[in-house]
Amino acid sequence: MNTQWAPGLVFAQANVFEQGATNLITELTLFALPFAVLAVMAVGILAVIGRISWGWPVGVLLGIALLFGAPQIVGWVRNVFVV
Repeated sequence: MNTQWAPGLVFAQANVFEQGATNLITELTLFALPFAVLAVMAVGILAVIGRISWGWPVGVLLGIALLFGAPQIVGWVRNVFVV
């Protein structure tokens, strides 16, 4: 089989692990988004009517920010420690 016409195709999947991790993060983000919206709505309503303290909605918002910001946080940490 002659592959001289497209030698770049041989290295098309050089980093399979990174592609798989990216796909996993994308799928988890799409799955978690509706639950995050419902959680914010639920704890916000409960806090407004006085059933829970305001610490719970703040904690939920921080958790959601960490969940959806994880790829950027990992990138920042990686840039700090990689020379």
